[in-house]
This record gives sequence, C-alpha cells and structure tokens, in this order.
Amino acid sequence: MLDKKFVRTNLHPALMLSFLIAGVTGILLLLHLDVRGIKHLHEWMSTIFLLLCVVHLFLNWKIFQIQFQKGPVLATVLGIGLLSILLLFNAGGQGKHGYGGRSGAGHSRHFNTYR
Repeated sequence: MLDKKFVRTNLHPALMLSFLIAGVTGILLLLHLDVRGIKHLHEWMSTIFLLLCVVHLFLNWKIFQIQFQKGPVLATVLGIGLLSILLLFNAGGQGKHGYGGRSGAGHSRHFNTYR
C-alpha cells in the first residue's frame, strides 16, 4: 500500500493537472471545437479527476465534516447541486441523434418555414 505522505505530496499536483485538462477540454467541447481525440481525453481526465477527488475526500474527511457544518459552505453545495439538476433537465432533450432521439429531415427542433 502507498505511504500517506507520498499520496498527499502527489495528490494536489495530480488533482490540479487533471482538473485543468478536464476543464479546458470541457470548454473546447462546449464551444464545439472538434479537435481530434478531445472527447476521449475529456472523458478519461474527468474520470481520473473524480477518482482523485474521492481519495482527497477520504484523506481529509474530518476537515470536510467541519466545513460542511458551516452555513455558507452548505448553501454553496446546495446551490451548485440545484444548478446542476436544472442544467441536466433543461438540456433540451438533445440525445445521440439530435432532439428527441430522432434524426433526419423533419425532425429538427427548428422548423423550416420556407417549405
């Protein structure tokens, strides 16, 4: 098993780098800048970032418990959670094949008024 000191020393730089890569690739995806392999990189770095966050949470659980008892921190967590839920359910129903899961002519969200 890894030494806690080794993990703590290397965890913060790994968290920072995986966060930056996942964040930058996420912005590129949001802006629809289709760079080769960017989606694949984003998915893996986001997964690595999440795993590192779980390790960080485990190693610092007592500190997190103290922080979550404070009002402003709890309000922030609830606010971000609510925003995430609203964005998830307000995604417009856009799936793999466009809006409503259908593709092809006549299934666009925007109607052509010059038919």
